[in-house]
Amino acid sequence: MKKFLMTMCFLFVLCAGIGGYTTSAQAADYECVVTKNQLVTWTDGTNRIYLNRTGNKLYLKDETGTTRLLKKFKTDEDTFYDIVQVYEEKIYLKKTHIFTTHLYVYDLGTDTYKRLKKNCNVLNASGKYMIATTYQPSDLTPYPAYVYECTQTGIEKVATLGKHVSQPLFADGKIYFASYPKNGINVMHVYRCEENGDNPELLFTRKAAHRSGYIVMTEVTDGKVLFAQNDDVDSERVCYAYDLVTGKITKSKE
Repeated sequence: MKKFLMTMCFLFVLCAGIGGYTTSAQAADYECVVTKNQLVTWTDGTNRIYLNRTGNKLYLKDETGTTRLLKKFKTDEDTFYDIVQVYEEKIYLKKTHIFTTHLYVYDLGTDTYKRLKKNCNVLNASGKYMIATTYQPSDLTPYPAYVYECTQTGIEKVATLGKHVSQPLFADGKIYFASYPKNGINVMHVYRCEENGDNPELLFTRKAAHRSGYIVMTEVTDGKVLFAQNDDVDSERVCYAYDLVTGKITKSKE
């Protein structure tokens, strides 16, 4: 049980990405990469945008190699910043203080910085769309998830994925997410929708053998939805793959 929870916490962080997010880069968009010295950088192939290692300074390095300090932040052991998306001329950052996360934006065009939304924890981003929640538990408990669109003036909520959602992510130009009943995570419904949240489609439903069991979606890759299942609280974890073409579920390697 302990081993499973530790593994699932790792997978949860991995699927959420560095700093709690992932991105699906479009052509000519900024892409999040990790350098050889483990520094998280956003690049469009010409410019590089990044936070320093202590996370209190935001930099832009242009094609000439010139580095410019864009913004300096106040950080401490309970407060830190992450870049969650770079879209057009805007850098979106989340500020986390203990269990509270707010969304900010730095506009490269106007050289301005402001808070966009309180209690907004961006989990994933793709182009002009973001998936966010008001909070995110540290365990496997589902949470409410919403789709936001980046606009010229800020962000606009365009869809609600659900009130009890886990692991929402962008893949292949779509959003995939797991949805659960109000109480418990022993029954998982996996949906797919457009990047703006339109046209939700139920792909499959999976139920653990016992009420104390749990099922967690982990990844969407190579045309498959991967998930891990425990039939009860003390059973061994079993990994499965749902084939998006055939609709079949088979066991997969851990």
